[in-house]
Amino acid sequence: MLRKLKAALVESYVGAIGLGWVFANAISHFIGAVAAPVTFLVTRRAVLTKETNLPPWWTMRDFLPELFRASLYLVLGYLLLRWLYYPRARRRSSGKTAQR
Repeated sequence: MLRKLKAALVESYVGAIGLGWVFANAISHFIGAVAAPVTFLVTRRAVLTKETNLPPWWTMRDFLPELFRASLYLVLGYLLLRWLYYPRARRRSSGKTAQR
């Protein structure tokens, strides 16, 4: 059944579109991970006064979940890419073969 699914995904280009979507989400979440602390710091400077001090780990609260999501999308995309488009290397038999 997995062979039929793999063949259907590769032959109809649905697999390529799905892989593109997964990698696009990974890039989007990575950009969000970088932009979240910057956005927080800009907003904090504009809204809060200098008297209010937040701990430095406060910005990590927005950074780490997005980075985790981006890494999960990258791993998923890599696994799908390997499964769909790169076949396994076949083992050679250890018996002697006639060489020409």
